[in-house]
Amino acid sequence: MLPVLRRVLADGDPPTQRALFDEIEEVARRAGHDRVLDAWGTDLDLLRHR
Repeated sequence: MLPVLRRVLADGDPPTQRALFDEIEEVARRAGHDRVLDAWGTDLDLLRHR
């Protein structure tokens, strides 16, 4: 994950940010944070890689 974070910090590459968020969202949901993420509403669509 460190190389991905370095890339995001270096140039803010949107596809890299979205791919990273996909991974983070999956872990967050498994940890029970569904309500928090779902509260973001349509903003999630901007963050997702799909």
